[in-house]
Order: sequence, then structure tokens, then C-alpha cells
Amino acid sequence: MKTLLETSVLVGHPSALHARVAATVVKMAAEAADDLGVKLTIRYKDRVVPAENVLALVALGIRRGDTVGIRCELGPSATPEVGEQVVERIRGFLSRGETDGRVNSSDAVDEIIHRATVTLDRVVDNLANGLVVVNDRNEIILINRAAEQYLGLEPGHALGRRADEVIPNSRLAHILKTGRPETAQRQMAGGITLVTNRTPIWVEDRVIGAAAVFQDITELERLAGELREVKAVRSEMRAMLDAVSEGVCAVLPNGTVYYANAAFRRLFGDPPRWNPDGPLAHALLTGESSTGKVAVTPSGARIIEDVRVVRVDSEVTAAVAICRSEDVVRDLAGRLEREEARAAYLEQELVRSRPLTPPFARLVGRSSALRDALSVAAKAAPTMSTMLIRGESGTGKELVAEAIHEASPRAGKPLVRLNCAAIPATLVESELFGHEKGAFTGAVKRRLGKFELANGGSIFLDEIGTLDLPLQAKLLRVLQNKVLERVGGEESIRVDVRVIAATNSDLEAMVAQGEFREDLYYRLNVIGVFLPPLRDRRTDIPLLVEHFVGHLSQQLGREVAGFTPEALRLLMSYDWPGNVRQLMNAVERAITLSEGPFVDVGDLPPYLRQPATSCTLINPLPTGEVAPMDVYEREIVRLALARHGSFNAAAKALGMTHRTIALKARRFGLVNSALGES
Repeated sequence: MKTLLETSVLVGHPSALHARVAATVVKMAAEAADDLGVKLTIRYKDRVVPAENVLALVALGIRRGDTVGIRCELGPSATPEVGEQVVERIRGFLSRGETDGRVNSSDAVDEIIHRATVTLDRVVDNLANGLVVVNDRNEIILINRAAEQYLGLEPGHALGRRADEVIPNSRLAHILKTGRPETAQRQMAGGITLVTNRTPIWVEDRVIGAAAVFQDITELERLAGELREVKAVRSEMRAMLDAVSEGVCAVLPNGTVYYANAAFRRLFGDPPRWNPDGPLAHALLTGESSTGKVAVTPSGARIIEDVRVVRVDSEVTAAVAICRSEDVVRDLAGRLEREEARAAYLEQELVRSRPLTPPFARLVGRSSALRDALSVAAKAAPTMSTMLIRGESGTGKELVAEAIHEASPRAGKPLVRLNCAAIPATLVESELFGHEKGAFTGAVKRRLGKFELANGGSIFLDEIGTLDLPLQAKLLRVLQNKVLERVGGEESIRVDVRVIAATNSDLEAMVAQGEFREDLYYRLNVIGVFLPPLRDRRTDIPLLVEHFVGHLSQQLGREVAGFTPEALRLLMSYDWPGNVRQLMNAVERAITLSEGPFVDVGDLPPYLRQPATSCTLINPLPTGEVAPMDVYEREIVRLALARHGSFNAAAKALGMTHRTIALKARRFGLVNSALGES
């Protein structure tokens, strides 16, 4: 068991326990420990420090007249007498300042003080926090390396200078004046944020200096700002999730519900009850997300639940469920379907409302049927694809063909037109491909065909359905190989021509009846454009009338302001078998016959003002005798074409095929007079 000796002493040394006195005590304690095997400690108030630590002794702040305790712990070889001698020697020194020769060595004491000073200096210089100490004149007497770095000062540059000269916003002079400390003060220096504690240094009731300790909190403030942002985002997210109608719940792998929004709590209770057999539990067990699972709430309501598994570094850390009532899902599905239909409709309307390219803008009309057809034509125009324009006679097929050519890269090259129905079948091949001199009777010189004339540009083949089958085969070869031979020639001529064909025939029916080659049909019908008849776009009639009035009034030299409402209503109620061409002819007649500024009902053609009557065939011979069958047939074809305006419509009315009526019209010379151009 260790033996302890302890005594008290009233400090009477004139210098109390300053550095040199403390160093002397340290030397005495060190020698006693080394030579005699005893360990000494000094107790002052509630603090006990080793007697061999000069810094600890000085830090006690013992003054003359204070009472301190001296404790001696005897080692194994020490006797109580030895301990008493050591304690008495130190007690005598502290009470009277007396020492014997063994400890009265100034060199040894100075060495102790030097080591303590160096130790303190190294500690201060290696502190992570900055330290600045000033004397009572506010002159810097100590500044460590961290402080110099924070303040951007050269080493040793600040020593001896006033603190307010080298430290921005320094308040050490204020501390010296008031003697009151300041803690946790923010201070900016060199672009960084510091938190500073400033403390006065007191000695015997007098401020002899001040110290400032500061720490760089720039990174801490950044992290604090990020933390505030995270907290704000978290708060906002919770508020938003509480506002949604779907139930949202997040669960940890152990089944702990760590978040549930208001809607989820309404469905499953507050706090929510964990269902070990539910979709959430299954997702945590298997690590698999699920969609559209049906669950039942404690109240018996059926809900649809989607579960997503949350993984961090491939480990399942949570599962999130989103729930909605089955009735709500059904209602949302219905609304979505309606909105998708509405979006599709609006998309179509948007496409129709987009302005067409200038070549197509001259085609008058705003009806959806026309805009759809022109939109297809405008999209395909810049390509090299063969196009087939379908529509009744008079719907404007040739105008659309012109617009396609002008909107294509071939706009600067020729557009060559050929109405296949207006040329005798024996001459169509020569018109298309040309002929050599002497190829047939009357071929007195070589003649280039329409394809050669259109080389580099486009060719418009109207009434393509009237070509006979042998010529269809030759046309197919030109389309496929881009090579032709003139009639009577043997030379193969390469041509680069874009083909735009048009017809008012039912090509599909003709293919089925063997009147039109199926391979040619598919080769022509790469991109089909269907022009609607005028009866299917009645809303365009006022626009067309206005356009024709402006154009024809100037051409005819008549001052006509427009049509009366009654006349317009009559125009819109008619079926117009001849379509836009027939309408233009009717407007031209009305303008010519009108006498006032407005065209009225009386100025319109009679067939518009009276219902259609059955056709009565008048004997074509003035003598009244029976005429040859060809005469009656010609009159029937003429009347049918005049009434219905197209080969297709006339053929349907007479119970014939398109090809048959076209051939008869050619034979009787009725093509140009009855139909004109498409």
C-alpha cells in the first residue's frame, strides 16, 4: 500500500508562483523523484497538478498569500523521513523563498523555463484554430501560424503592430477598454468566414492584454446551408405529398413505417397498420417492385397499389407504396381516354391549320377534307416518289399536280402534261414516248415524246385509267427502269422524270376486272392523294365563289360585288357533279348575265333553280325518222357526260365501266367538248 504525506503552506515568496519560482519547484520535485523515489503534487483550491509540470503550475495562478497543499507519495524505497524532508524543503521555499545549494542553480531553472516556453510555443503554433494575443497597447505579441494563414499575413509580419492595422474588423481594442469578453462572433477575412472568441487577460485586477481565438467556419456554413436546404426540401416534399390525393407510404426493411402522407393515413389509419401479407411486405421480402396490385383497406375499400423498392449500393433500404382508390383509377382511365381522343383531334386540327407552302396556298378551301389531302401532297412534294391523285372530274387534280411540281426540287424544270383520254389510243404511245421518222404513216420526221420533253422535271398523266393494257406494260417499264424506246426506234433512251398521275376511275375495280395492270397500279400508287368532291366540302363554296368573283369580274370587265345570301344558299344546296369546274362555269355565267352589283338567284343557271327531271331523249334527226344506233348512243353519252361531268360518274349512271365510256367518248369526239381538262 502506498504511503501519502500531505501538508499545507501559506505562499510567502515575493514573486508568488511565477515562471522562475515554478521552475525551481519543478527542479526540486524532479530531483526528489529521481534521487529519493518520491512523487510530488501541488493542490490549489479544487485543482491538483504534478509538481514536475511547469506549465501546469504557472496555470494555477497562485498569488502571494494563497494557501496551497503539498502531497508526497512515497515510492518502494523511500521512507517517511525522506518524504517529510522533501515536503519541508518545498514548503520552506514557497513560504520564504529559501533553497539550499542543491537546487539553487539558475542554469537548471532557465533550462526548465526554456523547455516549457518552447513546448508552449510549439503547441500554440500547431493549433488548428487561430490565436492572436495583444498587450495593453493593442500591439500583437503572439500570433500563431493558423491565424496568419486565415488572415493572409506573411509569417512574423504582424508582430509588434497594432491589431486594428492588420486584422479586418478587429475588436481587441474594445476588449482592452471594456474588459468584457465576446464569444461566437462572426468575422469575414480574406473571403472566408471566421467565428471568433475574444477574451481580456487579467493580472491582479488589471487588464494587461487580450486574446482572440478564431476558427474557419466557411465549410461548416456551407454544410449548414445545404442542411437547411435539405430540411426545406424535405418540408416542402412532405407538404406536397400531404396535398396529393394518392396515398404515399415509405417502410423500412424491418416493417417500420417512417412516412405516411395524409391520404394514406385516411385509408389505413393513423398510425397506419402494417400488413405482413400486403404488397409492401412482399416487395421488401423479394426485393421486387410491383404495379397495379389490388389491396383492401381496414374499412374494406379496394385500392390499387404500386410499390417501388429503394436500393442503396444494391441493398434494399426501403419500399414506397402509392395507393389510389379503385373508383378513382377507373374515373382517371376514362378521363385519360377522353383527353387522348381530344388531343388526337386537336393534333389533326393543328396539322390542318398550319399554313401550306406557297404552291399549295393558292388552292382555295379550308375544309378538313381538302386540307387533309393537300397536307399529304405538301409532305410528299419534296420527295421523288411517284404520286397518284384521285378525285372526280373538276376537283382540281391538275392544279394539285402543278403545286406538287412547284414545291419539289424540280420546280425549275419542265412540267409536261398529257390527258390520256383526250388522245386516240393509236397515238397515245407516240405522244408518250415519241417516234422515229417513218415509224408510221405521217411520221415525216423524228418527234420527241412527253417523257423526253419532261426529262429532269415532272410529267402529269391525267386520266391514266384510259390507257389500254399493252401501253400500260410499256409505261410500267419506263417507270421501273427509267428507259424508253421511241415508236419505230431501237435505241434505249434513259430519262429522269417524276410521274404524277391522276384519275377519276375506280382503279381497284378495273384491276379486279382485268382492265388495269395490278403491277402498274401499285407502281403508280406509291403516295395517293384523294381530292374530295365539292359536295363533301360545301363550306368551301362561299370561299370559292368569292375567289371566282374577284378573278372573273376583272377578266369579264364587270363590276360585281358578290352574291346575295339567297344565291349562296342555292349554290351550297346543289350537289355539283362537275365539282369546282362546274361551279366556276356557273359563277362566270351568273356574272355575265347579272345587271346589278350583286348576283341574285335569277342570274344562276336554270338547273340550279329547278329540281332535276328525268331525261327525255329527243330524236336527233330533224325529219323525225329513226336514226342509226351510233347516233342515239352518241347522244346518250353526250347527255350523261354533260349531266354528271366525269367518265366515272357517267359510267355509273349508264351501267358501264369507266373504260367503256371513255372509249365511246373518244370515238364520238366528245372528250374535249364535254370534259375539258381535269
